[in-house]
Amino acid sequence: IVSMAQIATFAMYAKALSLPISYMPLAKGKSQHFMAMERLYDLMLVAGVVIGYHYGGLVGTGVALAAIHWIELGALIIFAHAKYGLQLSSPIIKYMSLQLPIGILAWASAQLFSGWLYWCASILFVSLSTIVSLYILHQKTSLWNALMERIHRRR
Repeated sequence: IVSMAQIATFAMYAKALSLPISYMPLAKGKSQHFMAMERLYDLMLVAGVVIGYHYGGLVGTGVALAAIHWIELGALIIFAHAKYGLQLSSPIIKYMSLQLPIGILAWASAQLFSGWLYWCASILFVSLSTIVSLYILHQKTSLWNALMERIHRRR
């Protein structure tokens, strides 16, 4: 199960980008477009998980989950570009190009290392990803200020 979850984690990167894009049709009052894309995603997900499990067991399921989410992201980008003129902004591409390699390195280190080396690499990559995320939040001053205000209110 751990190997499946480690691979399926790559779906998270695609989902973080696809969720806001998938809600564009709803924001535009085009619920039929939203439902069509959701049906397509659901069919791909079911087929992908069945095929992935059949050929690769739980690890194949993880690969299928990750692949389906990336395919969905590609389909959503193409659809939203064609229908609404969506262009991914350069900051979004930059943030993904910073975070995705960290995820890939974290996954690779989990496959290669064990014991204390595994934990050191894990701490390194979690710390690095956190620093990148905080840097991005800090660049978006309003988000950073809202986060700091929320933290101070809890005290």
